Amino acid sequence: MLRQSLAHRGGVAIRPSHLITRSISLQSQSVYPFKVPPWRPGSILDDWAERDVRPVSLRQLLFFGRALTEARLLSAANYVRTELPTRIAHRLREMQKLPYVVVTNPRLSHVYELYYTAFERLRKVPEIKTLDDNDHYCEVLKKTLREHLTAIPSLMMGVLESHYRPSLLGPRIFDLEWAFL
Repeated sequence: MLRQSLAHRGGVAIRPSHLITRSISLQSQSVYPFKVPPWRPGSILDDWAERDVRPVSLRQLLFFGRALTEARLLSAANYVRTELPTRIAHRLREMQKLPYVVVTNPRLSHVYELYYTAFERLRKVPEIKTLDDNDHYCEVLKKTLREHLTAIPSLMMGVLESHYRPSLLGPRIFDLEWAFL
C-alpha cells in the first residue's frame, strides 16, 4: 500500500508531496529573491490579534486638527503606536488562514515578511511621552512606509501568479490540482 503512494527514482522512494514542495522551493529560489516565511511562535501575535480595532471617524479627525496641543499630539501618537500593530496583527492572522499553497508564492511571502517585520518593529516602540519621542516614532514610521512601497504591487503580482481562485479559500487546505498549474 505504501509503495503505491510513492514515486521511485533511482531506488529512492519519494513522496509526491515532496516533489511538489521541492519544485515550488526550487522555482522560488531561482526566479525570486524571496523565501517562504519561516514558522514563528504565535503567542505574541495572538495577543495582538485578539485586541479589538478602535476605529477613528472623520469627525474625530476634523476635531483633532482644530486645536492641536502637545498633549493631544502625544495622545494621538500613542493611539497610532498601539493601533498599527493591532491592525497589522489582524492582517497577518488573515494571511495565516490562507491555504499554504497560496502563501508559498514568493511575492505573497514577501508581503507577509514585510507585514511581520513592521509588526515586530512597531509593537516594540515604547510609550511616547515627549515631542522627541514622537519625532523618533515618525522616523520609524517613515522607514516602515519606505519598505512597504513594494507591498501592493507584490500582492497584486502574487495573486496573478498564483492563478488565484476563490475555491482555494474553501474548506480544502491543499488543492493538489492547483499546485500543478
